[in-house]
Amino acid sequence: MGATTSRTGPRKPQQQQPEPLRAVLYVRISDDPEGTEKGVDRQEADCRAYAEAHGFVMVEVFRENDTSAFKQRTIVLPSGEKVRRVVRPRFRAMLQMARVLVAMANKSSADTARRVARASRQQALDGKWHGGRAPYGYRMADSTLYVIPERAALAREATDRVLAGESLHAISRVFNERGDRTGNGKLWSETALRQILRNPALKGQRIYRPVLPDGSKADTPEVVTQGGWTPILDPELWEQVGAVLDARKARQVPAARPCRWRDSAARRAPHEDSCGLGTGSALIPARYTNRPTRPQHRSGAAGGRGPHVCPAHMVGENFHHRQPG
Repeated sequence: MGATTSRTGPRKPQQQQPEPLRAVLYVRISDDPEGTEKGVDRQEADCRAYAEAHGFVMVEVFRENDTSAFKQRTIVLPSGEKVRRVVRPRFRAMLQMARVLVAMANKSSADTARRVARASRQQALDGKWHGGRAPYGYRMADSTLYVIPERAALAREATDRVLAGESLHAISRVFNERGDRTGNGKLWSETALRQILRNPALKGQRIYRPVLPDGSKADTPEVVTQGGWTPILDPELWEQVGAVLDARKARQVPAARPCRWRDSAARRAPHEDSCGLGTGSALIPARYTNRPTRPQHRSGAAGGRGPHVCPAHMVGENFHHRQPG
């Protein structure tokens, strides 16, 4: 007989089953003068069935039979003093156990967070990528980044277009019309393009920002090193793009629009030309507008974005620019 070979292929490694949750059980009956404990027995049976159905492991059962949650009893303190107290010894023991378990869990969580943060800082010092999603233009493997040529070319094209004077909106529109998509397969937007071009990973830089006590990351990097991957942009070019984008963001002020209002028989003032609204603008008394008494003009005919304060003129405090109805 010939040897037989298996065609099922290599076996997949079995995933480790998570440990079942441990639980404690607390049952109580307020009034059981005969001491039969039938009530707490029924409660315990129901709770055990619930725990078994959900895969819980019962660690301990706290039973309080014929014990009120509010009625006070007279007890004698070690000093000999008699006081009225609610006596629930098993309940107090359960709370003490819960406090100990919570404290141990918090300490374990803090220790894990500290070790993870320390390992991440060491990775930054070594110039390794910290894991997670790779930045646009790269793929991650072996704790480092590898360039994806077609995406890197798109990032360089966006850089050249920005330095040539194109807006992020225009660049995003060009990419979307060509069928190019982001790393998530979504349409390009100004926000996505700005985040990619401002990512230090494009110039091969690795930064580490520690986690603050409130869970957020610090604004100032604690570690800045050269990463162990090939940069897509030269550091000087990356800095130039960042300077251009920052300058544009600082200049984002609504541009003045020419006045399109018609002539009106309402009162005019000599400030019309100085504020750039034109001699055809109208001044309407404030008592007819239900508006604040600052000089304002409506831009409904030029886009419908509501009233804007005219900062150039400060005369006619009781009048408003307004498009005649």
